[in-house]
Amino acid sequence: MDAEILEADCLAHLAAGDLRRAGVVAERGYRQAVAAGAPATVSGWAFFGGLVAAAAGHLEAAGALLGEAVDGFERDDTFRFRRHCAAALAAVTALGGDPDEAARWLSEVDGAGTGPDRVSWPWRELAGAWVAMSRGAQADAVAAARRAADLARAAGLPTVEAAALYDAGRLGGRVDRKRLDALAARLGTPFAEALALAGQGLDRSDGGPLARAAEAFERLGQDLLAAEAGAAAARLFRRAGRRGQAHLVRERSAGPRSRCASARTPMLVNDEVAELLTAREREVVLLAAHHSSRHIAQRLGLEVKTVNNHLARAYAKLGISSRAEVRALLGQ
Repeated sequence: MDAEILEADCLAHLAAGDLRRAGVVAERGYRQAVAAGAPATVSGWAFFGGLVAAAAGHLEAAGALLGEAVDGFERDDTFRFRRHCAAALAAVTALGGDPDEAARWLSEVDGAGTGPDRVSWPWRELAGAWVAMSRGAQADAVAAARRAADLARAAGLPTVEAAALYDAGRLGGRVDRKRLDALAARLGTPFAEALALAGQGLDRSDGGPLARAAEAFERLGQDLLAAEAGAAAARLFRRAGRRGQAHLVRERSAGPRSRCASARTPMLVNDEVAELLTAREREVVLLAAHHSSRHIAQRLGLEVKTVNNHLARAYAKLGISSRAEVRALLGQ
């Protein structure tokens, strides 16, 4: 297959959320480029393969491929892919629980939200959302995801818009169901429909739609989304006393979870944090992993004493007594 056609095929599957097919094409393109001895093309295919792996939550593979691509773009970046690679690495390192490295990569991303770069800017905002989340700044993360959705709509990228709307929910915000459902009806793709189904489950705190979405995500190779939806569905079933269904969902999502084992997201956070704490206590605990009580108070508009009270109650519920134990509990 001609290289340009192969590239278009990969990007089309990636844009449609079909990571299984996109991954097959990316691997084929990479092998062909290596065999042809074309370094610039090898870097490009490493970048595309890294994007697929990052979306799937395969962080080790994503880091290796994107790192190879960045090195190649240092020598030849004719198409200015390096900054997009940096944005992807920001998200990957944030998901891996390294906020400082994530912020460093994000600082390398240039451009603006309008003008010729507006097509890529939603991805930069989404990377910023996950970097904010890695620092425990949940409200900032949700706001960035919503900005990404608006930028994607302005750029005519409905699939990216739908993914960003769902990311706002994944990050702990409220899902804009009306807008997400409209996009799913308009697109009619399995990925968009799965996003809408998962959004419905989050909005209604209903394990049924989340469990069905988890299966749909897994069929598309969306391992991270499948693992998250499965974990959330299992928690909701367990709370409702439906322990048999909770066990089945957890068993079904074991495969996707094992393939993205190093990913750290709010929906995959330790069950004790998710279930035992109030929303405010969770927010304070996530921030406490990296920030002082004074910083948290300033960020949330609270008194330092109030922050410490929230923290004390959370520590008591979780059976811990320090920020180091918070970081350990969160796998950071």
